[in-house]
Amino acid sequence: MKTIILRKRLAGVLCILVIHTFFIASTPNDCIYITVSKIDASLLKKAIFESSGIDDITVKNIAKPPIKEFTEVNAPVDLEKRYDKLGYKSENVYIRSVINDFMPTIKKYCEIYDIPASVIMALFINEFVVSSEKRLTELASAHHNYGSLKKKNDGYLSEAIVDILNKTTNGVVYFKDDDVDKKTGKIMPSAFYKFKSRQAGIYACISFIYDRAMSDHPNYKGKFSGLGKDDVYEWAYALYDAGYANKKGYPLDKKIIRIIRTYDL
Repeated sequence: MKTIILRKRLAGVLCILVIHTFFIASTPNDCIYITVSKIDASLLKKAIFESSGIDDITVKNIAKPPIKEFTEVNAPVDLEKRYDKLGYKSENVYIRSVINDFMPTIKKYCEIYDIPASVIMALFINEFVVSSEKRLTELASAHHNYGSLKKKNDGYLSEAIVDILNKTTNGVVYFKDDDVDKKTGKIMPSAFYKFKSRQAGIYACISFIYDRAMSDHPNYKGKFSGLGKDDVYEWAYALYDAGYANKKGYPLDKKIIRIIRTYDL
């Protein structure tokens, strides 16, 4: 009798494993739905409703990086197929609040650089709203760093973006991320920009992304060729392909497109 019961239980476990495996295999990469419980509502509310007031940063008093002319569009994969069936089951009230609150400012600055505002909005949401890492939410709520920008000294920043960062930042804050000490092999604290206000953070993050896309950095060079504000799929893929928020097995572009579709950005 015990043997029969044991066999039934084993058969049940095997059945569950088969169903689970089939579900994962048939689901587009990283298309598992995020639940409301994974969003830190208290910190998020602070990021939305308690940020410091809009400052006087405008296009007139901050230089923008020079616009480069490109003739070719880099489309290495079938993006329609790559993004097929991506989306959340439903909206989240806090994410919708972020969109309503941030989108007007994001659109204003994306217009300067001919960048899809939907991609930037989704990128910000992915960085400090959807993510379960407290560091990312704190960067946004306390330091207005919505794109998780680290301090860069790699020689690929233009004079214009250096000027922007000098005028919009207020030092750095240190968090452990993915930078490794070459001597010890251990994760060491990374320097992340602190921005003076919400508007400063939004403008600087967008400017930084544009400057990187237009730079000769080996990870970015040529990947954004010919792209404009209507090339949503291409911008999302190029950011992923360039290694923005680069982590093994982290399909940033799919996360961005999933958010864009769910919230009709």
